[in-house]
Amino acid sequence: EARSDALYVLGKVAAAQNRLDHAVGALQEARKLHREQGRHAELAKDDLALAEIQTRRDQFSDALMSLEECISEARTGADRSVEGLCHLAAARVLLHVGHFEEASAELGRAHPLLSSDYDLAWRWYEEGNLHQEIVRDRARRPHHAQAVGALKRALDLAKRIQNTTLVRTIHFNLAYSLAELDQIDEADRHLAEAGLLDPDKAFETERAVLAAKIAYHRGNTGLAYSVNERVFEKLEETADDRVIVSMMQARIALAANDPASAERWARRGMETAEKIRGAQNVVELRPWVLASWREPY
Repeated sequence: EARSDALYVLGKVAAAQNRLDHAVGALQEARKLHREQGRHAELAKDDLALAEIQTRRDQFSDALMSLEECISEARTGADRSVEGLCHLAAARVLLHVGHFEEASAELGRAHPLLSSDYDLAWRWYEEGNLHQEIVRDRARRPHHAQAVGALKRALDLAKRIQNTTLVRTIHFNLAYSLAELDQIDEADRHLAEAGLLDPDKAFETERAVLAAKIAYHRGNTGLAYSVNERVFEKLEETADDRVIVSMMQARIALAANDPASAERWARRGMETAEKIRGAQNVVELRPWVLASWREPY
């Protein structure tokens, strides 16, 4: 038993160090041993750790298969917490590939199984994510009010457990949804709070994108346009934010009766959408690349 448990720990450490091939090897061996030993709860933990790596690698089908076994083994091993975390991880995968109803169902299954402030903070954070992302489906209306409600619950819990990384991320997400709801002053406050938790300015670009969005919703299109111009080239070529910035710039240019600039920015959005499309596995293509990002065309 000691060897199988040690392999699990080695796998988790390797994953944290971004040595993913080593992590997968250790976790697969741990899975094999835990299965032979009939240690269901430990096998479920192996599956969960492996699924997290598969998700990072955009291997979504593999991740869901690992999580299916995770849920079954955790239930057999009577580990409610791990079972809940497996449902939560499944929701995350399903959200990423655009299956919103299924993601919501997994969040519902996770909720009664989770009890710690840490786990519940992540559960409400994922629900906030779901409500923010659901607008990618053009058949659905924005859920920003629901997102704010869920994210505020997550924020209270994240502060209680003093998880600075999660607190900062939630502030970013709240700033986004509050700006969409035209609650500009509160959006500004959350963006400022996020900045205080980023002393090394590692997320300066993300903050700039949100600052431009807030300025745009405030009606200060000149500031929004200049910030977007400054930040655009700093964004990764396949970042969704590149499309968001491009479309904001195109709208501002159109409103300013500058069709040449509007066309230039729309073409940039189109080019980014194509790069995102090309970077995705055909089977697991994010639906919003084919739906929401049609707008540049």
